Amino acid sequence: MTLKTTLLRMSTISLLLSAAMAGEAGPSSIAPGGGVHAAGLPPAVATDKASLWEPVQMDLKAEATAQYQTLVVQIANRRWFQWDFVSKYAADSQALIHAKDRDPLDVVLRRTRALLADVKARGPRYDLSAAEAGLQAIEAKAQGLPAAEIPAIDVPAGRTRVAFAPPPPSGPRYDLFLELCAVRRKIALANPLLDFDQILFTRRARPHLESDGGSCAHGARKLHDV
Repeated sequence: MTLKTTLLRMSTISLLLSAAMAGEAGPSSIAPGGGVHAAGLPPAVATDKASLWEPVQMDLKAEATAQYQTLVVQIANRRWFQWDFVSKYAADSQALIHAKDRDPLDVVLRRTRALLADVKARGPRYDLSAAEAGLQAIEAKAQGLPAAEIPAIDVPAGRTRVAFAPPPPSGPRYDLFLELCAVRRKIALANPLLDFDQILFTRRARPHLESDGGSCAHGARKLHDV
């Protein structure tokens, strides 16, 4: 397996796990049976902090809502995604914001259709008939719900995105978005790339980039763990 293939596989799995976490509403255990210990590591090897042994709980509705608001900001900055330095290097065009994307529901519907096609082509781990029917039902409902198009922000000449805090989401299209996330989760977990039953999570500080020339814009970059 080449390095490029390995990196693509890791990237795909990361995206699948992200999609899977933003699924059904309500709390759900990510690792039934208990945190790091579920990965098969003995206590002395895994950690000396007892608190890390507690099962990880995630509010999937809160996670989906956070993704919804992130998409609102990205859609408002849709012109940023049209820059060559963004679109040219996207591994998959589905990861970009398209001109016809009016709101987060449009984005995730498009991406979920692409995800379903990809998983079916690879050979899903279990039958996806119910998930596909659910996706089609959500698409039919979405067509009958008008979308309030998010106005585009003029991206500054410096090619940066404009950050802002969108208001809390509400309304029928948001509710349908939550339903769609649950369907997307079922489809993502059927991907044959998820051919493992244990995941080891490690806690690590966010790295920062430092340049030999004193500026991140010039010189060789060094990756430091802080």
